[in-house]
Amino acid sequence: MKYVVTAILIGLGLAISVPMVAHSANITYTDKQITITGRLLSGDYQNLQRVIDRTGIKSVRLNSNGGSAIEGYQLGYTISRNKMSTVINKGDVCLSACAVAFLGGAHKYNYGVLGFHVAWSKQKGKDFNDGMKVGQMFGSVDSIYLFNMGYTAQLNLLISQITTKDNFLVLSSSDLKLFEMKDKDYTKFFDISNKWAADRIYEPYRLYLLTKENR
Repeated sequence: MKYVVTAILIGLGLAISVPMVAHSANITYTDKQITITGRLLSGDYQNLQRVIDRTGIKSVRLNSNGGSAIEGYQLGYTISRNKMSTVINKGDVCLSACAVAFLGGAHKYNYGVLGFHVAWSKQKGKDFNDGMKVGQMFGSVDSIYLFNMGYTAQLNLLISQITTKDNFLVLSSSDLKLFEMKDKDYTKFFDISNKWAADRIYEPYRLYLLTKENR
């Protein structure tokens, strides 16, 4: 299964990575904590692993607007495999692929802004069937990832239903706990009111006000 998932991740990385500038995230560290800032690009998880191997540090601070969707999963698996804690400091944001990586933490500390949204891609010259194929593959990867990280399918379903590339589902630490699996029951959902969801959807201007307030 590990090799099948890796192959899918590689294939999807070519298909749905969001276009961005060609430099990787900035990874720095102190005696006790690794910090990842900037856009997430292919290969950042390997750079993170090199720092972990060199330092043995078990805490990673995340401050990023996101980047490559697949890199978020790769970073999350790296964080999980090394039994690290994930931290979002007050004044920091962790959005999109960064939020996916945050879920890999053995212990999670969110004092900033954690925002999830549906993966998206700018692609031309592709027909409907190509989009469906990539979507189904991506959904499989996402489902496997959430299960491995201990979250129910409801989190993925909610994100895909109510977010777009421009808005985010912003969750507090207590909100996130609602989606944690109990007794490995991936399909157990809790009741969500329309107001609950609406209160946590942030379009760009509202998100800007939230991050400004959080600082």
